[in-house]
Amino acid sequence: GERRARRLLFLAAFVAAAIATMGKGPAGLVLPVLAVVGYLIQTGRVRLLLDLEIAAGLAAFTALVMPWFVAMFVRHGPAFVDRLIFHDMVKRAFDHVHDTNKRDDTSFRYYVWQLGYATFPWVALVPPALVMWLRTGREQGDELDERAMQQGTIALLTAWFVLAFALFSYMQTKFHHYIFPGV
Repeated sequence: GERRARRLLFLAAFVAAAIATMGKGPAGLVLPVLAVVGYLIQTGRVRLLLDLEIAAGLAAFTALVMPWFVAMFVRHGPAFVDRLIFHDMVKRAFDHVHDTNKRDDTSFRYYVWQLGYATFPWVALVPPALVMWLRTGREQGDELDERAMQQGTIALLTAWFVLAFALFSYMQTKFHHYIFPGV
């Protein structure tokens, strides 16, 4: 029943999202937020939103991210915003920028193909893992807390993967390393 540990973990999640945002832009915040919301909806724990320390987390997020953006704007001026926001973020999402796969299929199948390479040889473990997952759902005698934790973990990872795959498949610029958050 220790609430302090939960609070620290929620704040740590905001710090991790801030670091990801400084490295990869809005996807560093959008992907974790959507994955958590997907998890809360899947597990029916939407009430947990009240415990997420959103105000404190956003304050920590802003305190970590804003100094870098302000420093870069002071040093480089409007060219920083033009390059980072409009070219590297907006155009990469909605237009082909730095595209190196001119003859490749860049539909959603592009990342299915890349995931095959990225997870080889471990991709062979997916069918037995699915069978084990289905079997453990039918076994009796599992502890309720352990099973609920497993289901919560699966829900979060499923939401994360589906959203990462959808986000990066939707983007027009495709690079093989973009799908790494899904891996």
